[in-house]
Amino acid sequence: MDMTVNFNDAWDRLWQPQIVDLATGQWVVLLVLVLGLVLPRPIWRITGMYSTLVHELGHVISALFTGRFVTGLRLGWDHSGEVVSRGRGKASIIISGIFGYPAPLLISAALLWATATGYAGRALGIYALFFVLALVFVRNWPAFVALLTYPWA
Repeated sequence: MDMTVNFNDAWDRLWQPQIVDLATGQWVVLLVLVLGLVLPRPIWRITGMYSTLVHELGHVISALFTGRFVTGLRLGWDHSGEVVSRGRGKASIIISGIFGYPAPLLISAALLWATATGYAGRALGIYALFFVLALVFVRNWPAFVALLTYPWA
C-alpha cells in the first residue's frame, strides 16, 4: 500500500467545492434535527451558549474593525455575555454595540449558503478560526468551556 501524500493534489482537492445534493426528505430530516437542538428548553440551555458566544464574537469583531482594543469576553451560564473594549470615538462604540445582535443570524445564513453551494468545509474552517480568536479574549470559565466543547457539539 502506497502511503505517500502528494500535497499539491491534496491542496487542490481541499479547495474544490463539494456540492451537497440532498433530497427533499434529507433536508426535512436536517431541519427537524436543527429544531430539535434549539427548541426544547433543556437542550437550548446547552446549545444556546453557542448563540450567545457568536453574538459576543460579533461585538468583538466589530470592535476590532473599528479600532477598539478588546480586553475581555465573558459568558454567563444564564446565556448572558459581556465584551469589554476601549478606544476613542462614539461611532466605534455604537457600531461594536449594535453588531452583536445580527451576528448569529448572519453567520447561520452564511454557513447555510456555503453548505448549499459546496463550500461547507471552508466555511466551517473559517468559523473555527473565529472560535480560536475568541480564546485570546476569554476571561471566565463558561466562555472557556463553550469554546473547548465547540468542536464536539
